[in-house]
Amino acid sequence: MSTTNTTNPTGAGVRNGPVDPIGADLVRTLKELKLGQMTHTLPERLVLARQQKMTHAAFLELVLADEITRRDSRSATLRARAPGSTPACDSTPGTSSTT
Repeated sequence: MSTTNTTNPTGAGVRNGPVDPIGADLVRTLKELKLGQMTHTLPERLVLARQQKMTHAAFLELVLADEITRRDSRSATLRARAPGSTPACDSTPGTSSTT
C-alpha cells in the first residue's frame, strides 16, 4: 500500500492516507470501457469501501456517481470554452428568450 495526496472528484479537499494499488489488467479494462479516468479515484474509493463496509452495489454506485460528476464537470468546462459560448446563448428546454 502507498500514500497519496489527491483531490476528490468534486474538488472538495485533499486527503492523505493509504491507498490500494490497482492492477494493470483493471486499468486496461477501464480504459477499454472508456472509464480510464476512474483510475485516479478508484484506489481511495476502495479504501473507503472497506472502511465503511460498503456492499458491492453501494461501491459500484459510488464510483459510477464519481464518473458522472467528472464527465458533467468536464462537459460544462468544454462548453464554457467553446467559441461563442455565453450564458445568453444557452437555452434550456421549456424556457423562452425575450430578445
